[in-house]
Amino acid sequence: MVRIVLVSLILTSALLALLLLGLALNRGMSWEHVSSRVSTDGSMTAKYYRSKSKAGHAPHGDHLVVESGIMFPTLFPGEIVFAGYCSGKLEYKWISSPSAEVLAVGCPEGSEVETIFS
Repeated sequence: MVRIVLVSLILTSALLALLLLGLALNRGMSWEHVSSRVSTDGSMTAKYYRSKSKAGHAPHGDHLVVESGIMFPTLFPGEIVFAGYCSGKLEYKWISSPSAEVLAVGCPEGSEVETIFS
C-alpha cells in the first residue's frame, strides 16, 4: 500500500513538473527579452520585452516591466509600467535623485508611439 502511494506521488509530481515546463516554454515563445537595466542604487531592474503574439497589454508590442532587486531574465515579469508601440526601439533609462529612482521611458525621436498602458 505504501509503495502504491509513493509511486502515485512520484508520477503526479513528474506530470506536474512537465505541465509547468510546458507552460514556461510556451510563455517563452510568446515573449522576446530585449534588454535589462538595473537602477543606480541596485534596488530595481527594468526589463524590456517584445510580445511575439497576441499576449500582453500591447499584442505584438513593447512592454517595460520593473522588478525589485537584481534578477536574471525570467519568463514571469514583475509590474508592467509601459505597454505600447514604438516604430523604433523603446528607450528607457534610470535617473537618480537624492529622494527617488525615476525610470524615464520613451520612443526614439521622430518615431510614432501609441501608448496602451503607462
